[in-house]
Amino acid sequence: MANRFTITKEEYEKLNAEFHKVTHDDNVTESAFVEATKNALGEEKTKGFDLTRFYKALDVNGDGKIDRFEIGFGFSFFFKGSISEALQMQFKIMDADGSGTIGN
Repeated sequence: MANRFTITKEEYEKLNAEFHKVTHDDNVTESAFVEATKNALGEEKTKGFDLTRFYKALDVNGDGKIDRFEIGFGFSFFFKGSISEALQMQFKIMDADGSGTIGN
């Protein structure tokens, strides 16, 4: 049986920090997504997890980039914690400017 890929609260915080670094115009390119994820979670944790395929699954409209909402939603499926904690982590990723609000 394959190991289940999960993300802890601390790893989610690292992901948030990395995505804040690489987000441009509220979007992340595939290469930036892969790099940020590996930086946050480490090579060992992401080994065997196809980040390019995951990125493409999140890129619903196929325009070659994903936004913070898609990232927050996508990674929430792997969060190991309570629903409340998962929602808090999603919100942090979606809050692009750290203002405590999401959207325009």
